[in-house]
Amino acid sequence: TTNRDAGLLLSAYLDSYGPLAESLGLTYPDYLKALLSKDKLGVFELGTGCGIVGITMAKRFPKAEVLVTDMLEAEEIAEHNISTLARCTSSDGSLVKLAYQNLDWEKSLPDNIHERDLDLILVADCTYNSDVVPDLVKTLADLVELNREALILVAMKIRHSSEVIFFELMKQKNLIALDTLVFPLPLLGQDAEEIELHFFKQD
Repeated sequence: TTNRDAGLLLSAYLDSYGPLAESLGLTYPDYLKALLSKDKLGVFELGTGCGIVGITMAKRFPKAEVLVTDMLEAEEIAEHNISTLARCTSSDGSLVKLAYQNLDWEKSLPDNIHERDLDLILVADCTYNSDVVPDLVKTLADLVELNREALILVAMKIRHSSEVIFFELMKQKNLIALDTLVFPLPLLGQDAEEIELHFFKQD
């Protein structure tokens, strides 16, 4: 792929899921395959931005119930993009199940999130600002405390060494790295870039 954005790559990775993608060399860990084959799939996204990852998930996986979240500043664009799907169907012809909610990582999780059953937690391009990483990791830990079997899938393009704090804080919260997939993004005449997908579960 020529995508330079971790969210776009994560969307493409999820959308490509299946035998054809694997035959072309894409890797999907067995625990992710088992999760995506569930009869009911609760999906939660942090830092959705324009909503592309959550939208892809809702359209590609008909059994998924997807809640995407972000700060107030992202509400307008995310809600606009989601509203275009109001009458759209997923890959099996059913209506997509997708909603947006504002979420401040500095605050406690709202009551309605306590009531959701989550299987998959998605994060893309949220670790580049080291100032917000402690709140991000705390929020992830709080979500997994409520959903102990949930899988966390983080897509990131490491821009500077300070981002290593994310992995240190995840380990401190007993959120253990299971696998890492690396997608090289070569640039003509420049240093190659990489986008990484990291899988975590509670220890």
